[in-house]
Amino acid sequence: MYLKDLTYSFRDSVKLSYCPLLFQGLLSFLLACYTYPVLAESLRNSGRDLGGVPLLLTSYFLITTLWVSVQKIVLSFDRKLPWPLNFTSRLTIQTLLIVALPSVLITGLLSLILFLYSGDASLVQRFAFMLQPVIFSFLLVINLIYTVWFFVDFCFFACNMGDMLSRACESAEKKLSDLSQANLPTNYLKSLDVRVGFRKEVILVESIGLFEASAEGRSCMLKDGGFTYEFDYALDTLAESLDPDLFFKASRRYLINRHIIIGYQPARHGRIRVQLKRSVKSVKEIIISRDFAKEFRNWYNTDS
Repeated sequence: MYLKDLTYSFRDSVKLSYCPLLFQGLLSFLLACYTYPVLAESLRNSGRDLGGVPLLLTSYFLITTLWVSVQKIVLSFDRKLPWPLNFTSRLTIQTLLIVALPSVLITGLLSLILFLYSGDASLVQRFAFMLQPVIFSFLLVINLIYTVWFFVDFCFFACNMGDMLSRACESAEKKLSDLSQANLPTNYLKSLDVRVGFRKEVILVESIGLFEASAEGRSCMLKDGGFTYEFDYALDTLAESLDPDLFFKASRRYLINRHIIIGYQPARHGRIRVQLKRSVKSVKEIIISRDFAKEFRNWYNTDS
């Protein structure tokens, strides 16, 4: 399916010509120059002389007409039977219609001209046997060159399309990532309902330095000190609702805000001792187990 779409896209985007115009003219002239002495010698042998210029122009006109016809047929094939999708059938048809048939036609036309002026059938037969292989080989080589040229252009086009597709995917992925990151903070908990005695208040989550869950209950303290509040959420549930760049679940008991951390140092058995600011008076340090030590270091050493 991808090859089909790529082939049709190549067909519609790249305008190929069977052979460049200047190259066509040069090849037509060279082939006319080849056929001219053969045709002229045959006419002289028959006692007739058409003249050099008319013979050369006649050959050139016939070959140029052949070129134009062949090019139109090839371009029609490119649209109806593109190479990558119809390689076998295209090769067979092009060999017959673009190589064999045109070589027979041009040899027949030049032979007919010779016969009209000489009237010698044996002379015409020798002329046809000399000319036919040359024109056939000439058209065969030109078609091989065109086919190779076509596939080289197609490969470059496919590579460019692949690069464009890759860049487009990367760009789309980046946009989705940026959009996701832009929308991500809106999913985090921004404020929290807390209790002070029998009174309820709403405070900003970013102002909280420490969440603690203990046998006495669940409480939190502002990062700049001050009151201690009670909350009703389970610590695990709360951890899933907070910004992971800002809060880290240090243990089953603590959730800590990175802004209250002074630093950390290794402790025994692969654990980490985290030192907190003095503003959090109830807790001076927190021990992080060996299982979460690496995760904590990565979290704390990554800029939020």
